[in-house]
Amino acid sequence: MTATHLINRMPTKLLKGKMPYEMLHDTPPSYNHLKVFGCLGFMTTAKQGRDKFQPRAKACVFMGYPFGQKGYKVMDLETNKFHVSRDVIFHERVFPFLLIHKGRPPYSKETHIIMLKKTYQLQNTQLI
Repeated sequence: MTATHLINRMPTKLLKGKMPYEMLHDTPPSYNHLKVFGCLGFMTTAKQGRDKFQPRAKACVFMGYPFGQKGYKVMDLETNKFHVSRDVIFHERVFPFLLIHKGRPPYSKETHIIMLKKTYQLQNTQLI
């Protein structure tokens, strides 16, 4: 569904440079919600069933856009289950599955620390 979502927001020759979304809704689409496929995200967990010592977010990977729902389709890195959530913070320059090729599991404390260091380094270089 992610491909269809993107195709509907791109100009086509058939519509003389207009987008299918624009033809249906009479307004150009917003691109603010688009994220990089496969990037690291942290999905907030529900308050119910969580005490104050449990984490408030879970590490996940962005997998696309669900059909007929507002939110993001993400895969939990610990359980490998898919969820749809609107409350996700993305780190669009960190890709957890690239670490697999370097001989590390996709999610462990070691890879989590590496991902946080990369994110921190990227944020500091953007400020300069």
